[in-house]
Amino acid sequence: MAGKTTENLTLVGIVGCLGVVCLSLCVTLGGGVLYLSRRGVFTPSPESAVPTGPEAPSPPPRQPDPDPTTGFPPKPPPVAVPVPVPVPVPVPVGPVLRTARVVTVGGSLEGRVTSSCELEVTPPLDDRGFCRAMVRCDGLVLYGVEASQGFFPCRFGDGRVSGADTQTTADDGDASLVVDTDARSLVLRDDANGPHGAYTLEATY
Repeated sequence: MAGKTTENLTLVGIVGCLGVVCLSLCVTLGGGVLYLSRRGVFTPSPESAVPTGPEAPSPPPRQPDPDPTTGFPPKPPPVAVPVPVPVPVPVPVGPVLRTARVVTVGGSLEGRVTSSCELEVTPPLDDRGFCRAMVRCDGLVLYGVEASQGFFPCRFGDGRVSGADTQTTADDGDASLVVDTDARSLVLRDDANGPHGAYTLEATY
């Protein structure tokens, strides 16, 4: 009887030890898997993922309620048509016109020019800044006789003009002109090669 009891206790001890060993292995393996999962080493395979069902379809857009007066759906709002912005058209700049009173005259124009001079200055045609002037004094065209003459570097704008052509006929083919509408000054002169001979003329506005 005593021998059988000893055998039973030995068997129980062996089974208990095996249970403790199995439990230790499970705990160790579980902890290792959790550690590797957190480090990104172990990732569950797609086969082990829990399958999910198809997404529910979104509901169709709600149709607008019909117009109670007509029974038909309301008309869509009108589409805004962009209004073109008008492009400003540059206003052409006209010539500067002045009538000057003769103050002094000398040389070949003495006695021929005594009263006034008409000045007409057209603005520059390009960015070089050359105006064209024509000066007529008592019926005589003293500056800008030909279409190819009368050009001088100028400042032009707001109905004002200033500039100078300091060369006479012997140098560039026409008389000398100095004009400044702000200073109310007009000075003309030429040498003996000019169509009216050598002269000087000063006028004011």
